[in-house]
Amino acid sequence: MWTRDARELDELEALLKSGQRIRTLFCEVPCNPLLESSDLLRVRALADGYGFVVACDETLGTFVNIDLLPYADFLMMSLTKFFSGASNISVVVDPQSQHYGTIHSALTSSFEDEYFPLDAVTINTIVLSMANLLSSHPSIHHVHYPTMVTSAPLYEKYHRRNGGHGFLLSMIFNHATNAVCFYDALDCKGPSVGTNFTLAIPYAQLVHFQELEFAAAYGVDRYIVQISIGLENGEVVMEQVPCGN
Repeated sequence: MWTRDARELDELEALLKSGQRIRTLFCEVPCNPLLESSDLLRVRALADGYGFVVACDETLGTFVNIDLLPYADFLMMSLTKFFSGASNISVVVDPQSQHYGTIHSALTSSFEDEYFPLDAVTINTIVLSMANLLSSHPSIHHVHYPTMVTSAPLYEKYHRRNGGHGFLLSMIFNHATNAVCFYDALDCKGPSVGTNFTLAIPYAQLVHFQELEFAAAYGVDRYIVQISIGLENGEVVMEQVPCGN
């Protein structure tokens, strides 16, 4: 569910009223790459009324910043993103192995990510400063960040008292040449988000290269640039990004 506005939920509700049934609705808060938030209160009401499951991905918001449990039946988070910080986490234990019980118990009892909440809080401060800085950049038409999008009031409903607004922001430029020059000048390119180090990607070119018109229909400009803020010193990050003028 993209849910840029209420129209998609209107279409879903009309579909359900017509007799069509769904088993599970998948969504993410906020969504990638426009950082808009779905109306989970309305989604929850539809789910209760028509008996489907709500599955919500909170990778970009993180449970440190938002509380989605009142609205979703289960929550998902990509462990390769900011939970681990290095895009390299993967543990697979063969359930048919004779050692499965021993290995699984050892992994379950010994692992604890002690740093994730503190990392998220640190990045919240840096990325908010970055979003404010870039919003006044003469080459940038609009910055997409949970506090700067049309669905900002929805995000605030899920916002924890001491939470922030996540590690990711996206930019749409006034002209294609502005986007190209800005991205080429950046010294933090990489094909991922949610790492402990700052990364920037030309989102549509990387994810939707074969379907740019489809992405554009949902508001994703073909020259959109996305920056995932890391744990570097705030001044280092702030100095790095403005060089892409």
